[in-house]
Amino acid sequence: MSPVLPELLPCPFCGAQASVNNLEWLFGRRRVVCACTECRAQGQDIEYRPGSDDGARDEAMYAAVCAWNTRA
Repeated sequence: MSPVLPELLPCPFCGAQASVNNLEWLFGRRRVVCACTECRAQGQDIEYRPGSDDGARDEAMYAAVCAWNTRA
């Protein structure tokens, strides 16, 4: 089940749609980052370690979307 996330704002540079990306990273950790689908501008990386439930992933996705939506 996907988490309920705030609406993802468009890219502040080109106005294109953004997406939330959940990526594999080092030593079993993962990172979530929001990025523009056109110009590839990127928000803050949020790292997490997957657990038996999806709570850590959901929190990381929520934090990444909030960071993208409140950028300068």
